[in-house]
Parts: sequence; C-alpha cells; structure tokens
Amino acid sequence: MANSSFHTISGSIRFHNTPSASWSLAARIVTPVLLAALIAFVAFAYVVQMQIREFQFADVGGRAYPVARTIAKFGRVMLNWRNHFLEEHPGYDIAQEWPVHEHWLVTGGFIGVNKFALLAGVPADGNASVIQLERALEKAALLSIATMGLDDPESLGDEDMVAAYILDLERRAIASNRDISSVSNFDSPEWRRLPTPTERRQVRQNDAWPPGVYVDQVTGRGTAPMLRMILPIVRNGLSEEEMGTAIVVFRTDRIQYEQRSFLIFTIVAVLCLLAFVGAVCWYATRRAIAPLRRLAADMHALADGDLTRRSAITGSDEVGLVAQSFNAMAERLRLARLNEKEASRLESDLAVARQIQNNLLPAQTPQIRGLDVFTSYRSAREIGGDYYDFLPVDNRHMGIIVADASGKSIPAALVMSSTRAVLRFVAPGATSAAETLSRVNAILSVDIPRGMFVTACYAILDPLDSSMMVASAGHNPLLVSRGDDTVELVNPGGIALGFDQGPIFQRSIREQRVKLRTGDRVLIYTDGVVECKNPQNEEYSDRRLREFLRRNRNLSSYDFVGALVADLDRHRGAAEVSDDTTIVTFKVL
Repeated sequence: MANSSFHTISGSIRFHNTPSASWSLAARIVTPVLLAALIAFVAFAYVVQMQIREFQFADVGGRAYPVARTIAKFGRVMLNWRNHFLEEHPGYDIAQEWPVHEHWLVTGGFIGVNKFALLAGVPADGNASVIQLERALEKAALLSIATMGLDDPESLGDEDMVAAYILDLERRAIASNRDISSVSNFDSPEWRRLPTPTERRQVRQNDAWPPGVYVDQVTGRGTAPMLRMILPIVRNGLSEEEMGTAIVVFRTDRIQYEQRSFLIFTIVAVLCLLAFVGAVCWYATRRAIAPLRRLAADMHALADGDLTRRSAITGSDEVGLVAQSFNAMAERLRLARLNEKEASRLESDLAVARQIQNNLLPAQTPQIRGLDVFTSYRSAREIGGDYYDFLPVDNRHMGIIVADASGKSIPAALVMSSTRAVLRFVAPGATSAAETLSRVNAILSVDIPRGMFVTACYAILDPLDSSMMVASAGHNPLLVSRGDDTVELVNPGGIALGFDQGPIFQRSIREQRVKLRTGDRVLIYTDGVVECKNPQNEEYSDRRLREFLRRNRNLSSYDFVGALVADLDRHRGAAEVSDDTTIVTFKVL
C-alpha cells in the first residue's frame, strides 16, 4: 500500500477562505479596544463633571460670601437700633406697629433702620445711644444703605441671588427682600432647619471664610437645589456674642444647565472619539489581517494541490514566523508527494518482482511415487532470497534444491534468480550432486557481486533405489529422522557458491550417499528456521528443530509442515520476522 502521509497532512489543512473570517477577527480585536475606550471615557467624563460641579459650587459660594457679609453688617445696625429702641420703649409692639413688609431690603431699602432712628429721636446719621465701638460701623452702614440702589437686583453683587434674610435670636425675620408679611411663623425652605451656632462653629468649610460661616444646599417645593450661606451677626468686632443670623440664597440652576451642556458635549465628544478610535483600530486591524488573508490564500492553494505555492510574506513577527513555517511545511509536502510517488513506483516494482519470484518457485508440489512431499516458503520482506525447486535430472532421478542467498530483498532475489537459471541449465543429465554444484559455482562466481554468496543443499533422489546423493555448499545440514527415533545429520563438506571461481570450491565440495528406508523423514531447510528469534532474542536452534522432527516424524508431510510453522510462530511471538523461511520435507512411504 502506498505511503498516505501526504494525503493525511494535506487533508488536515482543508478550509474555506472567506472574507467573513477576517472581518470577524477584526471585530474580535476592535471590540475590546472600543469597550475599554468607552469605559475610560465615561469614567473620565464623570470625574470631570464632578470636579466642574465642585468648582462651580465653590464659585457660587465665593460670590455669595461678600453679599452675605454685607447683609450681616446691615443686620447688625438694624438689630442694634431695634434693641436700643425696645429698651427705651418696653411696651412697643413691633409685630403690630412695625409691619415686616416695611422692612424689605430691595423694595423699600432699609427703611426700617431709618424708622428706628426717627422713633428713637436721633438723626439718621447714626448718632444714637448705642455702644460707642459700633458708631463708626453703624454710620458707615447707614450711609451705604442711603447710597445703594437697592431696587436694582444686582445692587447686592450677583444676579443669581434668590433671597436675603436677617433673623433675630428667636429666628424671626426682621428684614427680607421677599414679601413674607403673610407668613406668621416663617417656614421658608431657604432658612428652616438652621444649624445652631455651636454646629456652625464646629464646621470649618473653607479657609477663606471666617469661623461660623455655614454653606449647604436647600430644595424648595418644585425648585432645583439652591446654595444657602449662613453668617452670624455679632454685636461688635471685639465680641463674638451673636445678635442674629444673616442668610443669602443663590440659584444653582445654571450649574445644572452647564452640567447638562457638558454632558451633551461629553457624549458627542465620546462618540466622535470612539468613531475615530474605531476607524483607526479597524484600519490598523485590516492592515494587520492583510498578511493573514494572503497566507490563508496560500494555504488554500496548497490544500487544493498546488505544492509549488510559497508565501511571499517576510518579517520577524508572528505572521512572518507562520509564513516561514508554512513554506517549510509546503516543501515537506512536496517532498512527501515525491516520496509517495517513488514509494508507489517501488511498490509496483516490488509487486511485479514478487510475482516473478513466485513464478520462479514450483507452482505445485510434485507427486513422486513412494514419497509424501510438502513444502513451505515465507519471505521476510516483499521478496526474498530463499529458493527451492524440484529438477528432473533424467527418467530415473529427481533433483531437490534448497538455497539461500546472502542479504535480503531485491539483491538477494536477483542473485537467487541467477542461481536458479544456472542450476536449471546444468542439472539435466548430471547425476552427481557435487559435480552439479561445481558447474553452477563456475558460472555463478563470475557474475555474482563481490561480498555476496549462495548456500545450497542439493539432493539427487533415486526412488527406485530408495537412496539419494547429497552435496552441500555451506548450507545447513540435511536431517533424516529414522524409525528408531534417531535423527541423522547429513552435512558433506563444501563452501558457499560464489566465494571462489573453481579450484578451492572443487577441492572442498563433497558428496554423500544416504540410504532411505520406509518411515524415514527427510527435512531440508534454510537458516531462517533455526535462527528464528523471540522477543528475548533467543533462537529456535538446531536442537529444538531436531527434537521437533523426532516427535512429529510420523505425521503426514502437510501436517508436519503446518505444525513446524505454528511452532516457529509461537516461538517468535511479537518479534519481527528477521529472515526468509523455507522448508522442504518428504516421508518415505
């Protein structure tokens, strides 16, 4: 059977070279990159948005503080005048005679302060009976009130201000820029849940603000979160005694608007950046995949049988290494195809040679009167170097030859075919076995290759006389099993055919006459029988063969050969057949 390694290798690389495979590879490369970029951009946008929020709230707080400080100054003057007035008029009902709607900061200015001054009987320039340390501040504050256009929403410093309040110690609103006259118990979400002075002093929110400043976020009904700043109103600069609280509330909706704008901008920027990154990754991936697609096309052509196809991709990267491996594989496939063709040709030649050799062996065992003859021939390889034959010498004699050429396979078979041709040429009419082998040697030794030789056992059988003449050219002994359970070795002297062209061979060759009796069994064999080895490298041996012959000599020749072959197989076991095996036996009836 021909070598099928090429078909096995080439069949294993069959595939369909479709563009979708490349695009799916590109998608597998690009998708993780895009996901990682998206996550990174979202995290970055979130961090930036939070930072912007903090910066914007800090900015609002920075704008709210000067306004709250101004309100606190006004509140100190107002509370001082009010307290002074109440000390001198203990029965005065402020809630009834001094309506809170007259004390709006924006609508009516600080008219309440001026009214306090008039009610106290002092001029409005601050010359009242108050603590002397407060006079300059009070006068400056009143002059500032008189000059500020409080009807202008921007007069307090920022257009984002929503409300301003001055509260007394009982947290009652005594002034505001909002109409709170209808609210008896002031419950505006901008100032309710006010922290206590102790809580305000414990929270230090900004190094730029003095202690006691408190900033948080408040939410009214249906309104967005607003920033609220709370400042204490102290009696004077030397004392931290609180007289009331100043509150300003600023809008923060602009922050949310800017956040939404930033969010939209971030989304658009992320999408554009993702599109750009995806396009760059896709282009880079396409460029990276292009060599793989060319390599896939080369593999496809190779799988279709183009063993001359080689990849032109070079480089030291992974694709270049794969291309080098592909070229090496293609070259091995080409050599495998050549070897397959050569092996197929050799196998065909061997099949023809085996057929020729089988034709050179006897087609069937001859039927000889008074003898039970059977043979067996097994070669170790496709063709062997053993040879046996039955040669008619004349009308009375029959020649039996068993030979073994040195070496194996084709050389041994060629030498053996030459030996057969020469023997069939010289054997007819020659009744001397030694003379026949001498003539064969003289012809064969001229053409046999140096170092090769042929061993042979040649017996000329005379059935009428029940005898045979045996000559051996360096072959294994001929065995004769007698009726008295003895085994006789017939081994006349002689050297192998082909060693010498004449003189030495003729001097060494001998001939021995063997008388046969009824019941005797003759066994001629090659060295493949006694040198048969088992897995332990132990030979079958001459002793074991003689013992087998002694025990089984009474079997028919057919059964004897079958039993001997079976015994050889049992001895060999799993070991490899190492030599040709030839057996020729007959029993005298």
